[in-house]
Amino acid sequence: MAVGDHVQVHCGLYWHHGIDVGNDRVVSISPEGVLVQSLAEFSGGRLVVKVVYKPGKVRFMPSRIAERAWLSVNGLGPVPRQPYNLLSWNCEHFCIFCCTGIRLSQQVAGAGRTALRLGLLATIFPPATVAGLVVAGTGGLMLGVARTRELIVGTTVYNP
Repeated sequence: MAVGDHVQVHCGLYWHHGIDVGNDRVVSISPEGVLVQSLAEFSGGRLVVKVVYKPGKVRFMPSRIAERAWLSVNGLGPVPRQPYNLLSWNCEHFCIFCCTGIRLSQQVAGAGRTALRLGLLATIFPPATVAGLVVAGTGGLMLGVARTRELIVGTTVYNP
C-alpha cells in the first residue's frame, strides 16, 4: 500500500473506505467523525483492497490525496467539513472526493437503484412520493453509478 491509496475493507453488508496517509495510518470518516487509525485498526483483521481508478481519472497526486485526507482531520482544506451521512457524505464519498474532487458513492447509488427495482420504497413512502422518486431519482441514481464506473476500474488485493 502506498501514500494516497484509496483502500477498502468488506464489513459484511458494505465496504468501509479510507485513504492511506503514510506511517501505517488510514484516514476515514464514520458516524463518530473523522478517524485516524492504524492499518490494523482500520482493517479489523479483514482483507485490505486498493481501489484502482481508470487512467487520468485521479485528479490529484498521491501526496496531495493524503494531504487532503489529513487536513480533513482538523477541518481544514478542500474536503467538506460536515457530519457523516450514510446517503450523502459517507466514507466512500470522502475517499472518492479526496482522489478526484467528485462527490460519489457507488454503494449508495447501487443500493438506491436496487431498492427502486424491488419496489421497496413503496413500503416506506406513499405512492405519489415513490412515483416522484422514480421519475426524479432514478436518473440521479443511475448517473451516480455511471459516473463511478467511469472513474474506477476495480480493485487489487493489498494483503492476501
